[in-house]
Amino acid sequence: MTTDTPNIPRAQSLDPKVKSILEAAFTCFMNYGVQRTSMADIAKAAGMSRPALYLHFPNKDAILEALISGYFTQAAADMADALRQAGSAADCLLAAMLAKDGEVIEKMMLTPHGPELLDLKQTVAREVVAAGEDQMRAVFAIWVKEGVAAGSLTLARTSGTAEGFANTLLLALLGLKAGFTTIETYREGQRVLAESFGAMIEA
Repeated sequence: MTTDTPNIPRAQSLDPKVKSILEAAFTCFMNYGVQRTSMADIAKAAGMSRPALYLHFPNKDAILEALISGYFTQAAADMADALRQAGSAADCLLAAMLAKDGEVIEKMMLTPHGPELLDLKQTVAREVVAAGEDQMRAVFAIWVKEGVAAGSLTLARTSGTAEGFANTLLLALLGLKAGFTTIETYREGQRVLAESFGAMIEA
């Protein structure tokens, strides 16, 4: 199904040096974990001195927050795009789930430090994570509201609101991510969730 969900502002084009720092930091976080990574590690991976790194970011926490914020901004925009595609509610939801993961989720799941990277609510960036999750809830809620208005979706079988449906769906997705065992079981879990939630609201 297609809906006219509003565009979500995408992240502005990053300064090449900042982009290099964020890419280097992500690599370090995957290799060493967030806690064990130092600013010196990030500077070395980015090919710059520590003083040069500090010109862009005051500390590691600021780099982590920038990474997370950028991820959520892009993920929310990609989810909105995915929900515009033609197809059943389940098809749209599955496409949005895949868009939510982006290109890095499998890398994160396969690294020894995956659990730490996937549980960023326990870091200093927890407020950034919470704000990002609110963005995702809003994307789902807007899609449901517009689908109901267009007659392609219904909330009759949910006994709730679009916001409540979006919140329950996101909680289910977060729980699935937290309890994964393999990439295959995670993807299968996404498919099952998409089919279940899609059938619930298909008009």
